[in-house]
Amino acid sequence: MKITYVMGTDIRTGRGSENILINYIKYSTIKKSDISIVQNHSSSPHRLSTEEVNKVINGSKIYTFPTYFKLTKIATLLKDGSVLRVAFNIALVKLNLIILSIKFKKTINYICKNSDIIYFIANEYIPLFKNSKAIKIGSNHCINPKAIFDKTYRHHYLHVLNEKRYYKLMDGFHFFPSNSKYVKRLYKPYNFVLSNGVDTNVFKPRYNKNRKIIKFFFVAALTIPKGIKTLTDSWQLIKNKEEIELHIAGTGTMTSYIKNLAKNRENKIFYHGVLPTKKLATLYRNCDVFVYPSKADTFSLTVLEALSSGLYVLASDFLVGTFDDFKSRGYLEYINRNPLIISKRMSEIAVSKKELKRNIKKQYEYVKNNYDWKIITKKLYDEFRKMDISSKKIE
Repeated sequence: MKITYVMGTDIRTGRGSENILINYIKYSTIKKSDISIVQNHSSSPHRLSTEEVNKVINGSKIYTFPTYFKLTKIATLLKDGSVLRVAFNIALVKLNLIILSIKFKKTINYICKNSDIIYFIANEYIPLFKNSKAIKIGSNHCINPKAIFDKTYRHHYLHVLNEKRYYKLMDGFHFFPSNSKYVKRLYKPYNFVLSNGVDTNVFKPRYNKNRKIIKFFFVAALTIPKGIKTLTDSWQLIKNKEEIELHIAGTGTMTSYIKNLAKNRENKIFYHGVLPTKKLATLYRNCDVFVYPSKADTFSLTVLEALSSGLYVLASDFLVGTFDDFKSRGYLEYINRNPLIISKRMSEIAVSKKELKRNIKKQYEYVKNNYDWKIITKKLYDEFRKMDISSKKIE
């Protein structure tokens, strides 16, 4: 059984989707020589070194495609979410695909012929492989099926039309548990439901913390959709910051804004930049509460990393349905994205410390027994085997 993973970024970027792929390969239950990776060259800051990546994917084939058209300064001047901005972005993707299909025709044909299953972390690349006889599996990583069926979900209609086109080319779709209700409505013969995971050997708690200073933490792309502006607005509303700190890691369009806030010591904001995995895990362990007011996630890996690291989590109500098992156990709560509500809740936690007195060891064990990447990846390859066996029976 030969698997090809297709992503739209450079694996060394080391953020959400890249970490997912790293672990799919690291804990694969098939030979690494039977795995291929299609990635997109990126100049973004790298959390992972080439050596770290090579150590994991050693034996796997890797194909790197260039990006011919990037988001230009002209596009960034257009209003975020406007028809022109969305149409411009979609057009750039299509132009890239057209050029790739011409310049890399032989490579694409080779991948098509030598894959049993092609799994798309970046679904927008599926048109490149539409003629392949391999089973084509789309994923929930970068597309939310909710956009098609739920009118309350804020998603531009042009994106919806574009994503419907991708669905038509798929043979199956990997749904996250929060979207399992759409499995029958988006019926494909090889649909399956599976959560993301976390490396519990890396992200683990620090017990017996000194809680004189309560440390709140945020890590993700520093962009408005991920909630960093909502968080800093909430933080500014807290008047008494004598015994609290806000720690931020990551990079993005709001980086300069965060750096400027951190320069003022009275803000009690500490910016850590882009951290390699081990240093990031240490920072998690040294903090107490993870605050994540995002409106742009299908499944937040950082929330799972925080839970594995023993932090209490305030997650955006946008993520309702994703971490309900943690909520029922008292490890997480969903919160409205209103800065007034968030600031009030952060202050309450800092004063009472009630949420910080839960059984952290029990929380970690729950994550380890249910969400460790070894467990999740085994389930993924079990699904792949079922597909492979089923397709060969049909043949």
